[in-house]
Amino acid sequence: MKLDAPGWLWPVPISADGRKPSISDGFHLAGDTRFRQGVGHRGQDIMYRRRLLGPPVAPHPWSSPHYEMFPRTPAIAANEGEVYRCGRLVTGWHVILDHGDGFGTGYHHLSELAHGLEHGARVAAGEPLGVVGGSPVGYGLVHLHFDVATNGRFIDAAAVMRRWGYVTLEQAWGGIGRV
Repeated sequence: MKLDAPGWLWPVPISADGRKPSISDGFHLAGDTRFRQGVGHRGQDIMYRRRLLGPPVAPHPWSSPHYEMFPRTPAIAANEGEVYRCGRLVTGWHVILDHGDGFGTGYHHLSELAHGLEHGARVAAGEPLGVVGGSPVGYGLVHLHFDVATNGRFIDAAAVMRRWGYVTLEQAWGGIGRV
């Protein structure tokens, strides 16, 4: 299964107001002295870009000046796979999927897991895995930290993600309804 093959989806659906998710902080190996203590960032932080036009809106508590996330936004499986690991870490709930052929994806900073999700469960592309949440470790901003690994090594998937498809919020919630 190649990352540029058809069937891959962004791990956050299109918002209720039609905005596609975007990467607010990308993959980099340089250290971040504010938190990461030199280990870099081995994934993509995903949020919605704030609208710059239109009437001013009150800032949402889950937002930054440039990006925001909405309550109860589901994190969805980027492709079909098997739950390799799921549970609680200091960074919140997380799910790691094994997609076969050495590919895995990680979904971190979840506030809750989908009902019945457990090790060994099979999930379909677009199936809700949990609710995007946050933790103090994520600078206090609610976002999904999404990472991709191949044969145990984290890779920068941003370029290939540009070709991935999207699902709407309705499709994500209505498709399986596990959360």
